[in-house]
Amino acid sequence: MLENFWPAIHFGDLEVVVDRTTITKKTLSEYLARHSGDENFTGHLYYKAFTDPEARTFAKKLPTLKDVTVCLLAGIADLPKRVAMVRKTGMVIQQRRFNSVVPYCGVFLCRNDEGNRILREMEPPRHDEWDPDHPDKGAHRKTADEFAGYIRDCIKELAPTDSEKVLSIPELRAYPSRR
Repeated sequence: MLENFWPAIHFGDLEVVVDRTTITKKTLSEYLARHSGDENFTGHLYYKAFTDPEARTFAKKLPTLKDVTVCLLAGIADLPKRVAMVRKTGMVIQQRRFNSVVPYCGVFLCRNDEGNRILREMEPPRHDEWDPDHPDKGAHRKTADEFAGYIRDCIKELAPTDSEKVLSIPELRAYPSRR
């Protein structure tokens, strides 16, 4: 529950009772911290990326999905280099990897009605991915490229290139230049 539904709990849309334990918006961070040492548990990292004041938040109105937000926490070596993909329901649909030289963890969030409807159409019955070929081949390729490209752009902002640096490679002098 904590791994996949922490956003819904955080937004106050869901309270979970397990045995005699009630997990609410107020107790969420406590339970995430309690399970942070569990093998293969990463919910606490995505929650931190979403709530930590040190995390970077990017918001944009995409042509298809409309208002979306990307929150990224960077620089800590153990971060999974993945983004939790969340729509209006507050359920983590998938954790998707994006390449980066900088360790990061992030959350992509689309809570507006139009974007939510489109992303829901992209989900197979398992609700475990946003498939650009669901319900028909290529039906949502443009949408998938749109949000993936935006996430990649946000991740690139974590490690901006320094165009002022000059790299000196002495061995190159041995080769004649062609002009």
